[in-house]
Amino acid sequence: MSKYLRILGRIYNTPLAISQNKFDIISSNVGIKLLSGESIPSIEPTKHKEPTVTSSVAVVNVFDSLVSKQGLGDSGFTSYEDLRKNIQSKLDNGAKKLVFNIDSPGGEVNGLFALTDYIFSLKGEGVETSAVIDGQGTSAAYAIASATGKIYATETSQVGSIATIMGLVDQTEMDKADGLAYYILRSKSEKALGNPHEKVTSEVLDKYQSMLMKVDSIFNEKVAKYRTNLSVDKIISLKGADFLAEEAKTLGLVDSIVSSIDAVVQQKGSNQSTILTTSKGKTMTLEEALAKNVELSSELAEVKAKAEVIAKAAASEEQTRILGILNAASTLKLSSEIAVKRIKAGTSVEESVSLFEDIAEAVQKTTAIDTDVPISATVNKETVVTEEPDFMSQINAAIDKVDAEAKVEWGVR
Repeated sequence: MSKYLRILGRIYNTPLAISQNKFDIISSNVGIKLLSGESIPSIEPTKHKEPTVTSSVAVVNVFDSLVSKQGLGDSGFTSYEDLRKNIQSKLDNGAKKLVFNIDSPGGEVNGLFALTDYIFSLKGEGVETSAVIDGQGTSAAYAIASATGKIYATETSQVGSIATIMGLVDQTEMDKADGLAYYILRSKSEKALGNPHEKVTSEVLDKYQSMLMKVDSIFNEKVAKYRTNLSVDKIISLKGADFLAEEAKTLGLVDSIVSSIDAVVQQKGSNQSTILTTSKGKTMTLEEALAKNVELSSELAEVKAKAEVIAKAAASEEQTRILGILNAASTLKLSSEIAVKRIKAGTSVEESVSLFEDIAEAVQKTTAIDTDVPISATVNKETVVTEEPDFMSQINAAIDKVDAEAKVEWGVR
C-alpha cells in the first residue's frame, strides 16, 4: 500500500506538465481506483522498433508518462534520471549525434528542467541534438524536444501543450459514506492545507493556483530560452493548447515535417549541424547562427526604421526653426544676414525673436531725429548743410554690440 500512496502523491496536489487527456486517463484508471481501495494491474512496457543507427549516432527514447526518479512502476513511464544516464552512456560510447525519439504526453515537473538544461548544454560541447516527435510531444515531452537543436515531427503528431496542470482531491463525501470522520490538527495554519479529507476551500484553491502559475512561468521562460524564435508572450498566447504537426510548424513549435525518425537518423554528415565558435569562444550550431542572423537583421531593420522617423522629425523641426527666424527678421525689417547668423549659431526661434527685438529697438533709437537740433547753420552768411549722419554704420555697430553680448550670454563662439 505504501507504493500506492507514493503514486497518489505524484498524481495529486503537485504541479504536472502533462496533457489533459493523459491526466484524465491517469486520474480515472489509477488515482480514483487507488483512492477507492482497488489495486492496479501490472502492464508490460510497450516494445518499440529501434531505428538503424551508426556508431556516431544514438537514439534516446522518450516514451509514455515522464517521472523524476524510478516512477510509477506498473503504468509505463520514462524517468528523467534514467534518461540522463542513458544520454551519458551513449556519449561515453562515442556518439556525436543524439536523436530524441519522443512519444509522450509529458509528466512530472520535478526533475524536468534539470534534464532539459543538461540537454541544452550538449550543443556547446559539440554534440548535435535533435528531436523527432512521432505520436505525441506535449508538455514536459515538448520541453525536452525544445532543448534540442532541431525539432522534427511526423504529420499526425500532437505538439505543444506548454502549460502545467494540477489535480486536487476532496474525499470528504467518500469518507462520510464509509463512516469516517477526519480531524486534522496543525501546528501551523498551512500545514497539510489541501489534504483530501477536508473540503477544498477558496484558500486552498488560491494557494495551489499561485504555485501552479509560478511553475508555469518557469516553463515558459525555459522554452523561450531553448527556442529563440519563441518569446514568452508568444508561448502564453498559445494558451497551453496542442497542435497537429503542420500547424505546430507554422507557429514555430517544430522546424520540419518528416515521414519517420529514420529520415532524421540517416541524414548524411553534410546535412548535420556545423558547430561554430564565435570570437568570444561561444559555440553554436549553424542553424542557431542563421537564426541569430535573422534575429539581428530584424533588430537592425527596426533600428533603421526608428532612425528614419527620428531623422524626419528632426529635419522638420530644423525647417520650422529656420523659417521662424527668417520670418522674425523680416517682420522686424532686419537684414537676412542677421537671420543667417542666428541660424548658423543654432539659436532657437524664441531666442532669435528676443534678440531681434533688442536690435530693432537699438536701431530705432539710433535713427530717431532730434527735432530740437537744427540741421543747418549760417556761416559767413553762407548756408552750410551738415552731412547726414552715417546711420547704417551706427546700426551695424549696435547690432555687433548686441550680437557680442548675446554670444557671451549663450556661450556661442
